[in-house]
Amino acid sequence: MEEDVFNLTTNVQHSIFANKLRAFRVRKGLSISCAAAHSGIDGKAIYAYENDKATPRFADLKKLAVCYGVTLTEIFSIC
Repeated sequence: MEEDVFNLTTNVQHSIFANKLRAFRVRKGLSISCAAAHSGIDGKAIYAYENDKATPRFADLKKLAVCYGVTLTEIFSIC
């Protein structure tokens, strides 16, 4: 039972993180292909990150932060 609650919490946090990445990109006015071109990250990877299909590497998060004009602290903040 406790394990199920932990997994649910973890899944919700991953989903929130994926949504934040999408929101930063949209706020900057970039399509996935433009974000890919500006960041040097494959568009399929960005799509996977934003749809909670893959966990981004830290190096990719740094590139996305620069591309989106945000800090890593903003990316990792929960609120």
